[in-house]
Amino acid sequence: MHSPPALPDVARWLHRRVHQPPADFEEGRRALRSALESQLGCSADEAEGLLDELERGGYLRYAAEGRSIGGTPGQWIVYPSPENNADADE
Repeated sequence: MHSPPALPDVARWLHRRVHQPPADFEEGRRALRSALESQLGCSADEAEGLLDELERGGYLRYAAEGRSIGGTPGQWIVYPSPENNADADE
């Protein structure tokens, strides 16, 4: 990957293309990383760094709230904009 794409563009693409990543934290993160690698032609490390940036920017989060309530798995949520993420730090 020559220059990193703009986070809003990546978030919108992920939101449209990866409708529901696997509920398991690691499995879902691998699916998101793999989608970025394929789309952007980047390495796994670059894709992982981009996922970290998306999380810090409020575009991506793993909602684990349900795990403590009924033992249900959490879920990955991709937001097209941080304004859609009520839990984003702004």
